[in-house]
Amino acid sequence: MVVVDTPDATLIASKDRAQEVRRVVAELKKNGREEHLIHRTVERPWGSYTVLEKGERYRIKRVVINPGEKLSLQVHRHRSEHWVVISGTAKVTKGDDVYYVHPNESTYIPVSTLHRLENPGSNSPPDH
Repeated sequence: MVVVDTPDATLIASKDRAQEVRRVVAELKKNGREEHLIHRTVERPWGSYTVLEKGERYRIKRVVINPGEKLSLQVHRHRSEHWVVISGTAKVTKGDDVYYVHPNESTYIPVSTLHRLENPGSNSPPDH
């Protein structure tokens, strides 16, 4: 018996049939699924993100930014973003504005707006 358990999936198969996983991968490709290319949770130097749900015109991600780390300063020409802080404090750069977002608060990043998300860690202002 072969048992492979990852955050994305669990495979249980007899040893003589373990190579049949290739059929599953082929079926994923045939159906246009991304799971054969990328894990649901993607590790990055600054932390990780997990795609929780996606549709034709949206994607919901859980983003975890390690203390003292930040995302790159970026602009998206074809999408906006809406960030909700679940825990900790986020330092947000939106255009020329820099401000903090606390748990249960959110912020909106319009299309074509220069932005960045940071986890200031212990350097963050106290929650209000």
